[in-house]
Order: sequence, then C-alpha cells, then structure tokens
Amino acid sequence: MANPQQPIACGACAWSRFAHWGLSRNGNCSTGMYDFACEHCSGTVRERRIDREALRHKRSLVILQDVPIGVCDRCGARYFDASVLRRVAEIGRGTVPTQQTLAVPIAPYSPV
Repeated sequence: MANPQQPIACGACAWSRFAHWGLSRNGNCSTGMYDFACEHCSGTVRERRIDREALRHKRSLVILQDVPIGVCDRCGARYFDASVLRRVAEIGRGTVPTQQTLAVPIAPYSPV
C-alpha cells in the first residue's frame, strides 16, 4: 500500500493525488467527486446535477445553477465538494460577477 503522504499519479490522467479530487481508493479517476458511503445511513452518495441550489454564506444567500452535488441514494443527505463551497464564498464576498440578482421576500412566521 502506498504512503498516503506521498503523491500518487492517477492512472487515468496522471494528476497527483493532492491535485485531484476525483481519485477513487485505488488511486485512479472515479466517475466524479462523489461515490462514497453516507455518514448518516451508509447508503451511497452519488453525484447529481441540480438546476438550482441555495446555499448560505455568512448573512447572504447564494443560488448556484447547474451545480454538481452529492446526494445519498438512501436517505437523501446532501454533500458539497470544496470547489462548490469555494464558489459560494467567492460569490458571497462579491469577488466574482454574477449573472443576475433576485429579490427574495422575507416575512415573520405567524400561524394562520
């Protein structure tokens, strides 16, 4: 077994383990950034493309379109790759331009 501290070249694309998020346990490219056991129910987390996903960044809300997320096939738990969360932070800080801004209505809850 290889030392986890040593970079290993991916058999499919020659990236090192430290530069490559898509490596499976055997060191080769997997089908995507997800495909692991869910920490809640031990189901399998698989990649899905979501049309719109709303994520919070500090006191703001960021909506990403056509975003790859991990979804457990058993319990539906959602997982986000670090690259997705970095993009949310960049948009939330205003360091990258956005395509559009939406107005979101906010109201206190009151039972009917």
